[in-house]
Amino acid sequence: MAQFLKCDSSLPPYMAFPNFLLSMTELSETAKIVYVVLLNRSRLSMREAKWQDEEGQVFIYYPIKDLAKTMHKSEMTIKTALRALEDADLIWRKHNGVKKANQIFVKVPPEFLMIVEGTENCLQDGQKTVSITDRKLSTSNKEKRNKEGAINKCGKPRNYECGEDESL
Repeated sequence: MAQFLKCDSSLPPYMAFPNFLLSMTELSETAKIVYVVLLNRSRLSMREAKWQDEEGQVFIYYPIKDLAKTMHKSEMTIKTALRALEDADLIWRKHNGVKKANQIFVKVPPEFLMIVEGTENCLQDGQKTVSITDRKLSTSNKEKRNKEGAINKCGKPRNYECGEDESL
């Protein structure tokens, strides 16, 4: 039987669903979930150089048959979803020959890439992005943060660490 969440509840493993997918109305729900599964698998590949090409781009192998089994969908449904993701420029598949799994490169639209703290990136129009440390909070937010400190609403210290298959 399902249980209510409490302050000390631990969450089961989960995958992050990028907010930008909500606004992509041209994608089916299946395509969006396939993207989430591919993105989650790519996060694991980011940890090792052997899963990067010569340009440092991360790739994964996920045979259609295995992806269909994971998603409890038909192979044709998965193929349709992968084609939709390619058309939306969210993945790129590199064909490796007959009977060989394709390399799948998962992409993120540039306007949704997270800014790495302490780096200074330039946009195409010459404007610079602002690093997280340079962003200013409004006065009310500063006061609120100072009062709350690092304590959550349940009175427990906030935990900003996450493990595999978790996000903040």
